[in-house]
Amino acid sequence: MKTGTSPRIFALLALLVAAVYGRTLKNGFVSFDDVGYVLGNPHVMAGLTWEGVRYAFGFTDASYWHPLPFLSHMADVSLFGLNPGLHHLASAFFHFVNACLFYLALLALTGKPGRSAAAAAIFAVHPVNVDSVAWIAERKNLLSTLFFLAAVLSYARYARKPSILRYLPVFLLMLLGLLSKPTVVTLPAALLLLDWWPLGRFKNGPPRAADGGSRPARLSLLLAEKIPLAALSAASAVLTIVSTRKAVFEASVSTGPPLLLRMENFVVSCARYLENAFWPRDLAFFHPYPSRVPAGQLAACAALLSIMLMVFYGLRKSRPYLIVGFLWFLAVLSPMSGIVQSGLWPAYADRFAYVPLLGIFTAVVWLAADFLQSFPRARKAPATLAALVILLLACAAFVQASCWKDSKTLYTHAITVTRNNFVAHTNLGIVLLDEGDVDGALAHCAAAFRMKPGFDELAVNLGNAWFRKGDLKRAAECYEKALEIRPGRVRTLLNLAAAENGLKNYPEMERAAAAALALAPSDPEVRYALGLALAAQGRFPEARFQLSEALRIAPSFTAAARTLASLPREGA
Repeated sequence: MKTGTSPRIFALLALLVAAVYGRTLKNGFVSFDDVGYVLGNPHVMAGLTWEGVRYAFGFTDASYWHPLPFLSHMADVSLFGLNPGLHHLASAFFHFVNACLFYLALLALTGKPGRSAAAAAIFAVHPVNVDSVAWIAERKNLLSTLFFLAAVLSYARYARKPSILRYLPVFLLMLLGLLSKPTVVTLPAALLLLDWWPLGRFKNGPPRAADGGSRPARLSLLLAEKIPLAALSAASAVLTIVSTRKAVFEASVSTGPPLLLRMENFVVSCARYLENAFWPRDLAFFHPYPSRVPAGQLAACAALLSIMLMVFYGLRKSRPYLIVGFLWFLAVLSPMSGIVQSGLWPAYADRFAYVPLLGIFTAVVWLAADFLQSFPRARKAPATLAALVILLLACAAFVQASCWKDSKTLYTHAITVTRNNFVAHTNLGIVLLDEGDVDGALAHCAAAFRMKPGFDELAVNLGNAWFRKGDLKRAAECYEKALEIRPGRVRTLLNLAAAENGLKNYPEMERAAAAALALAPSDPEVRYALGLALAAQGRFPEARFQLSEALRIAPSFTAAARTLASLPREGA
């Protein structure tokens, strides 16, 4: 393995990452997920503490089990406070490390420093990766990729001379990757593909791309070798299912997409990822799930993927990197296929392609290099072409990173480049509402609800906008609609109670607060709302009890204390 050029390559990768992502030092947090992971999470806001460690490794109420990203965010808060620019700097650093690991892994696997450097540079500056780097909440993607690539690098060392001691780092690194994000479950399949090429460990397979390596083995032995890693994958899958069921922000759409639509969308999204690998356009933080996939589009995408698979399979001996790169893309992407969904699932997501496209980048670089080698007089052509491609991608990524300046910029850009993006509309509406632009908020919240009338959150947001506008009747109607879609949501019931209070419909206010109390008897705000409704109807003993309970649960609840003090004394 040639390592003499590595320091120069590392310096080049550092320069590229800094040129693209240096501007994120001026970016802020965004309201989409950054709140749950950092700004609105008291455990993270406290920094790195033993209590925080217990929270991270427990089954949190944030989403699936992934403790290491929470620890990473806590460490950032301890080091940088809530300076978003320095949080972005840490993310850019992790991306730089991933680019270096990708280079080192390819170099260890193939012994080709120039090609490995070109592929790593493309990865470092590709616009599709901007979401993973410029979105603070996506630290989980960066960390899981770091351990994934480190495991691949360790596996290259193991494959040259297999032993338990060399296998152990692969196992431990995969475990750390799974603690960062469960998508690392695909590592055993990825390593099996690398056994075919470039490691050449299959009998009757292509020759090794690098010097050294263990003798070729039967498929059964190579599969048995992956059993401990597969066991980790299975355990992670079980933990993911358990923790996802405990999540509090599960999808609140009335019905999920049917299985056939999910399968059709995956076919189309695979083609879209490949398109963005070569011609990145219309990149956005969220791409809405389609209500249907046009038959012509599905047929074209299925034909494209099938033809690619057949052609690459036919070239498996002469150009083995093509079939390996393509199968890597499909295999590593499979956990994000959307066949199994949790939460608000997109049609496809740019961040999902962070690791899968590594296979495509590698295949394209190797194919281009082999083609250009057939022109011996054009010695500088490979380097010139690589430099031009990297420059163009870096410019596009630099522009894309500006979309993450703040929440308003992010959502406005998504609305511009996508269609029927109800998530972007409703989030922009919330931002405008916070800024005091009630009319603008109403327009975007109403547009979001028209696009997705079966989503209760959108009805609640529209109700909040009408509430701020002062039209409490319309606000109450929106909250009632939200409760029809998703009955028994405490926050919606409290909003309805507030609207009915403003309308002086105290019996209706009591009804909403009582329904919330049945669901959350230990919530002081619920007790307070019910106390207000009872007091407004002159039922002071009952009101006094509810307000006293609110203060017992939350002794610093000043509004409840003031209201309780204002009630007529018993016997007065």
